[in-house]
Amino acid sequence: GTADGGLAAVPFGVILTATAVGVFAYNGYANAVNFSEETKGSSRNVAVAILISLVVTVLAELLPTTAVIVGAPDLATVTTDPLPITYFLNELGGTTLDTIVSLGIVVAIINAVLAIILSHGRIIYASARDRAWPGPINAWLASVHSQYKTPWVATALVGIGACEFSGKSK
Repeated sequence: GTADGGLAAVPFGVILTATAVGVFAYNGYANAVNFSEETKGSSRNVAVAILISLVVTVLAELLPTTAVIVGAPDLATVTTDPLPITYFLNELGGTTLDTIVSLGIVVAIINAVLAIILSHGRIIYASARDRAWPGPINAWLASVHSQYKTPWVATALVGIGACEFSGKSK
C-alpha cells in the first residue's frame, strides 16, 4: 500500500526476502527426527508432535497477523509504516506492550538457536557414531557424557563454532 491508500508493485528482492522469512518461520520440524533415536515409545508420537507443532506455529503466526490487519486503527498507516507491528502495538497498548512482545520474540529466537545447536550437535554425533569421520575423530565426536548420556563434544563443537563465526567482524 502507498501513503495515499493506493497500491504499488512489490520489488522482486522484497518478495525473495519475504519468502526467506516465511521459510524460516516454518523451518525446523525435521529436527524432531534427529532426536527420534532417543525417543521412547511409538515412533508415531514423533509425527504427532511435529503436526501439533505445525498447527501451533500456524496459529501463533496467523492470529497476530490477522489481528493487526483487522484491528489496526488506521489500515493505511499500518500498510505503509516501516515497522507495522510496532506501530500497531504502540497504538494498542503503548511502548510497554511493544517491549513485552519484543522480549518474547528475543526469547523465541534464543530458544530456536539453542534447538538448532542441539540438532546440529546430534547430526555430528550420529555421523561420528556411524564412522563417517577419519579414524580417531570418530571416537572423539561420538563420545557421550557419562552422567547425562548426551553427545557433549559434538554439541560443544557446534556451539563454539557458532560463537566463533558470530564474533567475526568485517
